[in-house]
Amino acid sequence: KLLWLLYDLGHLESTPWP
Repeated sequence: KLLWLLYDLGHLESTPWP
């Protein structure tokens, strides 16, 4: 998860990582 690193910061509650 590269871009998700920034995405998860605001969506740690429910992050649909591929």
